Amino acid sequence: MPKPAGAAGATMYGPTAYIGLVGVDPAFQRRGIALAMMRHLLAWLAERGDPIVLLDASVKGAPLYEQLG
Repeated sequence: MPKPAGAAGATMYGPTAYIGLVGVDPAFQRRGIALAMMRHLLAWLAERGDPIVLLDASVKGAPLYEQLG
């Protein structure tokens, strides 16, 4: 059975969503997986009508989130 390469999740608080986890297995990092997961997660949140999305970024993850605005 294939092993997951990463995971991402969010919790909704009314009109606000908080992204609490984005992680990629080190063996699969630097392949665009986190970017793809974030784009999917942000699109899903937009479809739900969550206008505010918050997160805390690690130093290593900050460039990804800055790239996404």
